[in-house]
Amino acid sequence: MRDSDTRPTDGDRLLEAFPRAGLGPDSASASVLTIPAREAETVPAETVLDSVLADRYPFELYSHQAAALRALRADEHVCVSTSTASGKTHVYGVEIARRLLDAGVLAPDGTRAADRNEGATALCLYPTKALTNDQRDALDALYEELGLDIRVRVYDGDTPTAERRSIREDADVVLTNVQALNVYLEHHDRWSRFYSALEVVAVDESHTYTGVQGMHAAWILRRLERVLEYWGGDPTYALASATVGNPAAHSEALLGAPVTVVDDDGSPRGARDVVLW
Repeated sequence: MRDSDTRPTDGDRLLEAFPRAGLGPDSASASVLTIPAREAETVPAETVLDSVLADRYPFELYSHQAAALRALRADEHVCVSTSTASGKTHVYGVEIARRLLDAGVLAPDGTRAADRNEGATALCLYPTKALTNDQRDALDALYEELGLDIRVRVYDGDTPTAERRSIREDADVVLTNVQALNVYLEHHDRWSRFYSALEVVAVDESHTYTGVQGMHAAWILRRLERVLEYWGGDPTYALASATVGNPAAHSEALLGAPVTVVDDDGSPRGARDVVLW
């Protein structure tokens, strides 16, 4: 089957499908680009994950998830540039879980090996507070399904003052936004436990950081690196991006470091018609 097929259509069919588009029977110069369905490409989780984690993971991995997790395991900074709802959150979510298990923060049965985590932490950055809260729920759901006692907390301007110290001292995974991080870096001594153990930095929706906003984010990430150098943290970056023209150049400009791009999407896709007129 060809990757796509173009066929003409007529104004009557367009008017029926899009009654508010201002189309009429005389809208004859229109075509439909048909993009066929794509089946999922998967690999067994046990071929990528250690048995402790693979036995808990109830799904097969999409091929792009497997490729990204292998690169992260090799301490390569990674940008996953695939379609919406292709499981990018599971890439950094599972990698964070692996790091906590490897560091002995979690026992093999998923319970906490020690109440205070000084072995491995993670920072997740999102462009909006709404997405931050959504992804907290997604990570909580993932770790609950895996049976792992991982403490995921949001820390931003809406976080009550009374809760902030306990989050800095107890959280395994902190979710915030780039602008808030810029403020908190000024008082990095309050985050010494967290930064000294930082293993993963996830930057979600990384394609949104362009232009002035992208330059701002890039400099904040460089500030973060200076703070981490002071405290001894040396994290691996996991970027999650929509499909863009040159994810390698964009990601490397954002981080100021080489990035491995994973953009061969293994997730399934239904057939779709793109109407042109």
